[in-house]
Amino acid sequence: YKKHKNIAYDIGSWFIAYLYSKDGEEKHKKNFYNDLDKLGFEGSFVKNFGKSSDAYIKEFNSFIIKPWSQIYKILP
Repeated sequence: YKKHKNIAYDIGSWFIAYLYSKDGEEKHKKNFYNDLDKLGFEGSFVKNFGKSSDAYIKEFNSFIIKPWSQIYKILP
């Protein structure tokens, strides 16, 4: 665990970058958080991003194994 202590943060950061590249920053920063109390995490996720978090993670997992030259293209 110590050797790769930042991996969760690193992968989480890339997941958010991927999410922003697909659905925009506003959906995440405003809409998703505004719906959390009422809908819970998964309900808010589905409402704002159009699919379950598991489906999005599966899609992201296919993306993150691509060559770095393709992955970096999602960054502004």
